[in-house]
Amino acid sequence: MSEQVLKEARREQRKVMLGAILGQRVALAGFFIMVLIALLAILAPVLAPQGPYDINPLDRLLPPSPKHWFGTDSLGRDLLARTLYGLRISLTVGGETALLSTVIGLALGLLSGYFRAVDNVVMRICEGMMAIPPMLLAIALVAALGSSSENVVLSMCVAYMPMVARVARASTLSVKEQTFIEAIKSSGAGWPRVLFGHIAPNIMSPVIVQATYIFASAIIIEAAMSFLGAGVPPPDPSLGNVLYDAKSVIFKAWWTTVLPGLVMVLTVLGLNILGDGVRDAMDPSGK
Repeated sequence: MSEQVLKEARREQRKVMLGAILGQRVALAGFFIMVLIALLAILAPVLAPQGPYDINPLDRLLPPSPKHWFGTDSLGRDLLARTLYGLRISLTVGGETALLSTVIGLALGLLSGYFRAVDNVVMRICEGMMAIPPMLLAIALVAALGSSSENVVLSMCVAYMPMVARVARASTLSVKEQTFIEAIKSSGAGWPRVLFGHIAPNIMSPVIVQATYIFASAIIIEAAMSFLGAGVPPPDPSLGNVLYDAKSVIFKAWWTTVLPGLVMVLTVLGLNILGDGVRDAMDPSGK
């Protein structure tokens, strides 16, 4: 009976939370921006049929026009195609980084908050990793592992995982002292059921907010790494190496940097607005 009551309470909590998020204009604005960005990435073959790798030296550095909406780069490639396909890669890398770092960090944070022996080991390691800026740590790992999309995701996951672990640990320490957890333990439930069945669902709010921050930050860091030559290797387009290719002609062809840059700014802005809206909906008091 108590299990059924807990399930009903959790379901009602999810309904209230969803209603709060839908009632947040900021969250809805961020959501619609991200839907637009996702549609642009998905419809890249339709919006830019020229392809991101098609080179035409006769069309190099053409300004924006009905034929090339974003103009062309120094090799005559359609810049809209390069930007949209690069947006695909950047969103994929950012999404995979946010997902992996959140899942692994959540598991580590739960175990650390529940078991003191695990906490003494895991949190000391996380503190040491957090002393290194995420971008520097990611670049060092990619330099050791080699430049590829998979290694970029892995390196950023290692860099951001400690942040999620600390947030999850702090929430776990608070939730595990509540009365309903003691009641579940008294009924004979084992630690896996208590930890992952009851504590984890009650600490997801701050973890989700942290995941949106990691998603946006990962896109920026991936772009910076690709710009520096340590990210997605060319000729595959990403927002970072599209901007890198344009740096030599920035004063002759403004569109090669401004338009892809605006797409990246809009993407990160949408994610940040969505994260702020979700945070406000989950904690209306602002505490």
